[in-house]
Amino acid sequence: MTPRVAPWRGALLAGAAVLLLDQLTKAWALSALDAGRTIDLVWTLRFRLIFNTGAAFSQGEGLGPLLAILVLVVVGLLVRLGARTGDPVARLCIGVIIGGALGNLADRAFRSGDGFLGGAVVDFVDLQWWPVFNLADAAVVVGGATIVLRGILLTGMSRRQAAEAVARGLVRLDGEPVDARSRRVREGEEVRVEGGGAEPEAPPVADPAVGFTIVHEDEHVVVVDKPAGLVVHPGAGNETGTLVHGLLARYPEVAQVGPPQRPGIVHRLDRGTSGLLMVARTAEAHGSLVGQLSERRVDRRYQALVHGRVQADEGRIEAAIGRSPRDRTKMAVVADGREARTAYTVERRWARPAVSLLECRLETGRTHQIRVHVSAIGHPVVGDATYDSSRDHHGLDRPFLHAVRLAFTHPADGSPMVFSSSLSADLEGVLAELAEPEV
Repeated sequence: MTPRVAPWRGALLAGAAVLLLDQLTKAWALSALDAGRTIDLVWTLRFRLIFNTGAAFSQGEGLGPLLAILVLVVVGLLVRLGARTGDPVARLCIGVIIGGALGNLADRAFRSGDGFLGGAVVDFVDLQWWPVFNLADAAVVVGGATIVLRGILLTGMSRRQAAEAVARGLVRLDGEPVDARSRRVREGEEVRVEGGGAEPEAPPVADPAVGFTIVHEDEHVVVVDKPAGLVVHPGAGNETGTLVHGLLARYPEVAQVGPPQRPGIVHRLDRGTSGLLMVARTAEAHGSLVGQLSERRVDRRYQALVHGRVQADEGRIEAAIGRSPRDRTKMAVVADGREARTAYTVERRWARPAVSLLECRLETGRTHQIRVHVSAIGHPVVGDATYDSSRDHHGLDRPFLHAVRLAFTHPADGSPMVFSSSLSADLEGVLAELAEPEV
């Protein structure tokens, strides 16, 4: 089976099964229920044959040809929807719906009636308190209801609520904010909706004990130099003591900016990464800075010490990133991941041990992007035991990765904002212990 057809295999089988069973049950009804005969089953359920020239459940009598054309249009839309969804259950339900729709369409096309597509649909299931229907009608209803209920049960919210969550910045895909409701989710990607559960989490509270350095502050934006080991915002296993808790102690108004669990946060650094991070103090600033990130207008540069001698003086790594199929706690280069690009320049090289100091510039912002990209080309970050546990990490217990430069447009007056940060003491210590560099 070709790759294009393979994802539809379950849907095709389900649709074919519904179509076959529908036609078999109708054939049985035509032979067993002629001459007005009824078969009583349980309670009000019985079998009684009627010929329906309208829509499902005997609605719209006499509109057979128009309804047939409408069915063809709907089937086409369902096929398109199925091609866009990455949910195999939804695709299966679409197959069931299409099978039911084609079952009734076959009646209109091939049973006697008023011209082509003017035939009557065979209905025979009678509840006595509901219009008589058939297996095809039931398949359409069950398939459609399953899609709707599955969407509500999986997210705990309706489509309208989901749209509002996206607009408020509460939806994140593999750790990155989703800025478009039409963003297609791929298999293996992790979707998180903050505050989307039945029991919303309590918002973080101010904690003046959290330490960090302020590089710049004004009434609209704050630039922080984050130390390694400090988590940016609350999450599983990190409910207290995060940068957000410290920010709330210094800037209480930030509590009203952005998602409740990530107030003021525009982007983040991994726990083990040190360096520059921007924070919004107003809703307007938050919207502007998030927009600049989305439009790739924020200059974020990092220094990374990597294992091995990187041969090219400069280069660009273009490789899609998504959840690792082997370890869901890690990211990896995967064929169906999200687009990711990292440009790098070699600043220095050492022969013994063989390491290279890179300046990396993010052209996209995926979770663990630099760490995954340099590991994928055979030069993992020194100290990064998550993506390379087999080498000497020169005494580091965190990745040698520091956000050294941050440049953006001021959200209020449009002026250019450029900041730099020196390597932290632990990283400078590693460089000091290395021999004289080659370059």
